[in-house]
Amino acid sequence: MTLDELRKAIAAQSGVSASDVDAVLTGLKTVVCEKIGEGDITIPGLVKLSPDVRAARKGRNPKTGEEIQIAEKKIVKAKVVKPLSDILAE
Repeated sequence: MTLDELRKAIAAQSGVSASDVDAVLTGLKTVVCEKIGEGDITIPGLVKLSPDVRAARKGRNPKTGEEIQIAEKKIVKAKVVKPLSDILAE
């Protein structure tokens, strides 16, 4: 589903305009981006987002086979919450 398809589907389901849906989605993205560094964010009924750190590790350059050091990296883990996973399990 594309962003435009999502916007239209939410607008049709909720009875609000597509521009209002776009404003809400933009606001959601902004808030999540600003607050994810502070801890977990749960979007009720959908997903739990958690900041984490992927540890430094050794890897290989696929072209040369040379061993390289890969630095640690900040990441976001996403976990589907139970109500959504229950729908998929049916």
